[in-house]
Amino acid sequence: MKKIFRTLFVTSIILVCFHSPSAAQWNGIFDSNYPDRQKEVGFAGEYFISSDAVTVEFQNTYLNDNFIDNDLKDKTFKKMNGEPVLGSGLDAGFYYSSRSEKNEEHSWFVNVRHRQHYNSTFTPDMFGLYFYGNKMYAGKTADLSDLNYLNIRYNQFQYGIVRKLSGDSSGWTFRGGVSFLLGENYLDIKTDRGSFYTHPEAEYVELDIFLESKQSDSTNTGFGKVNGVGGSVDLALQYLKQGKYILRFGIKDAGIIAWNSKSTSFEIDTLYRFEGELIENFFDSLFLDIKSEGEFTDGFKENRKEEGFKTMIPLKAEFSYGRFVIPDKLTLWASADYIFNADYTPYIQLWNDYYISKRFMAGISFRYGGYAEIGAGIHLAADLGKGYILQAGTSYISGFISSSSATAQGGSFGLRKKF
Repeated sequence: MKKIFRTLFVTSIILVCFHSPSAAQWNGIFDSNYPDRQKEVGFAGEYFISSDAVTVEFQNTYLNDNFIDNDLKDKTFKKMNGEPVLGSGLDAGFYYSSRSEKNEEHSWFVNVRHRQHYNSTFTPDMFGLYFYGNKMYAGKTADLSDLNYLNIRYNQFQYGIVRKLSGDSSGWTFRGGVSFLLGENYLDIKTDRGSFYTHPEAEYVELDIFLESKQSDSTNTGFGKVNGVGGSVDLALQYLKQGKYILRFGIKDAGIIAWNSKSTSFEIDTLYRFEGELIENFFDSLFLDIKSEGEFTDGFKENRKEEGFKTMIPLKAEFSYGRFVIPDKLTLWASADYIFNADYTPYIQLWNDYYISKRFMAGISFRYGGYAEIGAGIHLAADLGKGYILQAGTSYISGFISSSSATAQGGSFGLRKKF
């Protein structure tokens, strides 16, 4: 069980998510500087980890195994209202694209990417038991219900096309991609019912819990390991009104992974009493490892099956609108997206792309929703010459400025070559 809660805070992730993803999908930044270059290769990456309660300082201290003093615990614990959420994502890799020699409005692309999606929601009592122990709950019942934890990691191999659907400069463009997925790791944990009672005089503690879990093969872990196979599709449409605006909408990662027969499905349904327990740190003293059947006492009712299962990968629906305020100079953007099968609220962004020159672009962004609440960032792009284009930015700059109060942090980097 301790491993579950440690994993709630341990995420090392890189997410590719530029406003204009790349020329592999739509026309990219500074493409007009190289009208005769038909091909492009590149790498891009961005990371984020965000929460509505857990501070960046706490996240970094915990991940680095540094000492967490009471002041740091208290600052985070006081932020927790309702059910805190913590999430992150990963989408990093290389791509190659090529425009058709017969029709420059048509192109194809391939992507090789490493993906991860992490999602958790938990009660403040769960955080309190883990970091303070059960002494503060003497005579009280701690709420352990409604835990929703998901960690999925896979590698993606994608082929896609971009097709202009009309012959003039304005009109519709279609983008679609089909992916083959190799699943590395999957862990899903839910508690529909959960409580932990501590007797006022510590004569006993009582655990009442119903927990369900599905997990890929825990003996075959690490980068590049294969524990499942699957597929997904991306579909999107763009409408361009030349010199006026751009409208885009689509779905991303509509897919499924079938995990192999060495995967396990696990269930605990129990009401159990431990006599004479006063525990300074509950999960250090009472260690329940869901990977090991032998760790459970006879009082637990468990149901474990070793068999394959299928899971949907998190599906994103997205919409964006760009207005050319000053053509070739200033574009204002607004977007909204939503991730299904996650504790993710609608995510709204506002940003601008301002071309200081033909070779340099800068912008600022504001966002609300997702796993955090409010965030701001900056992004930059530079044409370095000879077809090299550099992009960098941050989605939550406050995480770098004030880690003691900010609850989200993220940064991005990309380099591509047109030839």
